[in-house]
Amino acid sequence: MPTLSPQQVEDAARFMPDRTLATSFLEPEARARVIAIILFAYEIGRARSVVSEAGLAAIRLQWWRDTIEQIYAGHVVRAQPTAIALAGAIQEANLPENLFIAMIDGHEREIETFPFVTWQDLNAYLDLTQGNLIRLSLLASGLPAITTHSDEAARQAGIATGLAHLLRVMPQWSQRRSMWLPMEACDKIDREAVFAGQVSQDLRTLLLSVIEKVSHARERANKSLRHGRIGLHFPALALACLAFRYAKLAIPKSGTSWHVAQDVTLLERQIRITMSIATGKI
Repeated sequence: MPTLSPQQVEDAARFMPDRTLATSFLEPEARARVIAIILFAYEIGRARSVVSEAGLAAIRLQWWRDTIEQIYAGHVVRAQPTAIALAGAIQEANLPENLFIAMIDGHEREIETFPFVTWQDLNAYLDLTQGNLIRLSLLASGLPAITTHSDEAARQAGIATGLAHLLRVMPQWSQRRSMWLPMEACDKIDREAVFAGQVSQDLRTLLLSVIEKVSHARERANKSLRHGRIGLHFPALALACLAFRYAKLAIPKSGTSWHVAQDVTLLERQIRITMSIATGKI
């Protein structure tokens, strides 16, 4: 079992509460491995948001790329708590190196001011980051292998989760004059108004279309889950059941200013995740 301190478990619950909550339904050894991956995902996911310059984000991501390569080369793990825990998870579950590197490569897109030209670009980014996080979590939880159906379930669950998160963080990124929606979808949008925190009807219409994409991704994920035989490992992707709810709460009214999206109560999150795991659907 990876070496995790009580503080690391608390950190995971604070950084990614829904994903960590879902791990409560896993066996202790599997839960520890998945939490180590959650902590890694948090570290690379915040690389751009915690620095003022894109170059500094690139340095942080390269540090993690080097660390992953060192772990797989059998070198001494760097004295960093998440890296140490991750090394234990990788060794125990024989996790594939390419998925970790792909996650880091995906987060490099965040360094750009306008990262995505098309919806296909955005979906590819979400699959690299959120989709691979789910695949690694499934393997760490004990799933023997990623099959065609479980791969598609991870991809679609990652897209649904990622789009919902994108809606929630758009106000913060707009303050940095970054637009994370695909450029092909923003022809009618006044970018300067967005950067100023204003919500036009055109912008709201675009955001509502994202909710439809979240719903579509959920449907496709559930279709794959019916054939994927994920079983007891399902908690590794169960948090995607909250994607549609979060997306709806993140949509502002036209004529208003950007604001921090309303959160989902802990009780509701607990109920929704429990029901999702009970039914095997997100």
